[in-house]
Amino acid sequence: EQQQQQQRQPQGSEEEREESDEDELPSYEFRFECAKMLLELDDSTETAIQVLEDLLAENDSVLDVWHLLGLSYYSGGMLQEAEEICNMGLQLLHKQHVSPEEDIALSFQDLQSAIQEAKTAAGGTTAS
Repeated sequence: EQQQQQQRQPQGSEEEREESDEDELPSYEFRFECAKMLLELDDSTETAIQVLEDLLAENDSVLDVWHLLGLSYYSGGMLQEAEEICNMGLQLLHKQHVSPEEDIALSFQDLQSAIQEAKTAAGGTTAS
């Protein structure tokens, strides 16, 4: 009789199960590293872009995520989006008082130059 009662009891509402699924997400750093691997291994940048955008939705103050997202758009040939993300990252660098000599600042500068070169090669305008 006890077994029958246990079987009839719901295993938790669907809402509770969804909440526990969210609790089981891999760590922020793990998902960031996965996005880097996706860029290296996959011909498409769509999945990496989705992962990185989700990370920014959780925490938009991580400079490495902004840089990798800009690089993802650049690699996917989406130069306008890459430029917008790069500019937002550069603003965040300034806001966080990051020295222009730090690696992340140099990485953003390199990305910005690469985007400008690609836009020029594609016949686009260069806007600073």
